[in-house]
Amino acid sequence: MSRKIKISAIITLSLLSVLTVYILLMREHRAVRRDADIFIRAMMIRDFNIIYNYHAPSQKRVQVAMKVSSPSEAHLKEIYGEQKTSFEDAQPTVNLKELWVEKYLFIDGMKYRFGDVKMIENIENPSSPIRERIDAVLSVEAEYTNKEKSPDLNGYVRNVTYLVKFVSIENIIRTSIVKPKTKRWLFHSIDIKEGSLVYWEN
Repeated sequence: MSRKIKISAIITLSLLSVLTVYILLMREHRAVRRDADIFIRAMMIRDFNIIYNYHAPSQKRVQVAMKVSSPSEAHLKEIYGEQKTSFEDAQPTVNLKELWVEKYLFIDGMKYRFGDVKMIENIENPSSPIRERIDAVLSVEAEYTNKEKSPDLNGYVRNVTYLVKFVSIENIIRTSIVKPKTKRWLFHSIDIKEGSLVYWEN
């Protein structure tokens, strides 16, 4: 094989490798947007069954219970009931670290559009030599067309870009006894992109 052919083969293989990585990355990005849309729409109509299945703190409790023991159906229902009560009791807050703060951010009538997806290292459960643990941060541009119903974050919000963190159900705890039937991305937390917050005028 001539030198030119070898170089051409190496370049072709390199390009194929880059293309494969790109395709896989785009597939993950689509999955993040798909599951984010499911979660946000469920939150807007208060469909707790769906919310529960796409909510990382709730699913983490389920995974921990399964890791420690073989939980009974009654125990799993108890976890569900506790999370539902917690959700129903949640009140509006300006603290974005509070559990269920998204309840009053993803509201009926909100218009939203997805922006970039960034894949980042899972901080709570870092990657190991045998397993990569990656989270996703999705940019969500939101518009609230009704001032009276818009979130009050030290002022009524008109436009904002949220940075929403999603984690794979496979990575919500370090080790999982029960493998999830389908991979899905779960809502983890939310923050505001610096400089994106626009308030309604008084």
